[in-house]
Amino acid sequence: MKSKLSPEQSHRLIELGVDPSRASGSAKVYEPIDDNHRWESETPIFTLTDILSILPKTFLLHGDICQLEIKWHGDEWVAKYDDSESDYFYTEHSPELIDALYELLVWTIEHRYIKL
Repeated sequence: MKSKLSPEQSHRLIELGVDPSRASGSAKVYEPIDDNHRWESETPIFTLTDILSILPKTFLLHGDICQLEIKWHGDEWVAKYDDSESDYFYTEHSPELIDALYELLVWTIEHRYIKL
């Protein structure tokens, strides 16, 4: 099971406003300068635990509580927010739990359901 986001996914969260100090991992990233040289830097990497700690467990939407639900269904993980009026409000699916939670986190940030 994958337990860390890729450098690209982690970078996307930082671009969206997640504080890089909330990432408990790091990785070396190499960017080419020219054909013979490359730039090495350390980049924050978010882990499954980090994502779970950032992702809101509940939030209010038009007076309804939307609650985080995570389950294994068939051959994939399902991460979703349920509200009381419908069976679900927003759902992500992925063979990797961290990828489903990452997409859900991006969605909550982009729709301002979380304060960073």
